[in-house]
Amino acid sequence: TDRMRGEEKTDRIASQLLASLREPLEVLGQEITLSASIGITRYPDDGPALLKNAGIALHRIKTQEAGQFRQGGIAYYRPDLSE
Repeated sequence: TDRMRGEEKTDRIASQLLASLREPLEVLGQEITLSASIGITRYPDDGPALLKNAGIALHRIKTQEAGQFRQGGIAYYRPDLSE
């Protein structure tokens, strides 16, 4: 379906972004690495509160990562996350 193709494309773009951020950088002679977490929501499926819902998805992935060494992650908003 179109939605599945859209999610596959979104996953690919988000994964590429995370991979790019993981590449080591040199700053003032020190090597540093970055990580990120991405909360994703879909329009129009997730309603008018897109930024709020993306924030809820982002909170979910950050909560899952708490206490773990992770290289960031991706989470999609689902209505049950708001409960």
